[in-house]
Amino acid sequence: WNPLEPGDRLREGQQLVILNGTGADFDWEPPPPPPPKPGRAVARTTSYYGNVDVSMTGASGYFMLPTGSYAVSGYTFHDPRNPGHIGLDYTCHLGDLIYAADSGVVIFTGWSGGYGQLVRLDHGNGFTTRYAHFSSIWVTAGQFVAKGSVLGACGTTGWSTGPHLHYEIRFSGVPQNPRLYEP
Repeated sequence: WNPLEPGDRLREGQQLVILNGTGADFDWEPPPPPPPKPGRAVARTTSYYGNVDVSMTGASGYFMLPTGSYAVSGYTFHDPRNPGHIGLDYTCHLGDLIYAADSGVVIFTGWSGGYGQLVRLDHGNGFTTRYAHFSSIWVTAGQFVAKGSVLGACGTTGWSTGPHLHYEIRFSGVPQNPRLYEP
């Protein structure tokens, strides 16, 4: 709920969102993000010529289903059984293809704790997406992917009890309910 990364320091007067928190005067819900819009993503990558900045245009601002199906197998966004869950668990079988929900730049691939094998995309319009629990990843950081490109294969790595895709949409670092963006 807060655009903080592990290790970030808090500063005096910084406002933070406390999930399910209440104040003496009001209950606060974060404002909804603006509607998606096309974007331009920029990434730093290493090539034979050294570090280079590359950019890409093409994020449509609208998301497709990353598994090709609406079927949900586990927790939903802020599920009462697991209130800290900030994504949606889509059904998939071990080895099923996982697709980029919109065009963007791959900004991370690899092991990430409870996410297991994780892919993060920056769509260049304030939106990022996360795809977790892969059995194998077929893209690399710095790579541009078009909407619908295959990112890898469904798996059950990290904190997972069976094959599924944990999928997150974030706007300016704030988790969004993926159901609100389904086609």
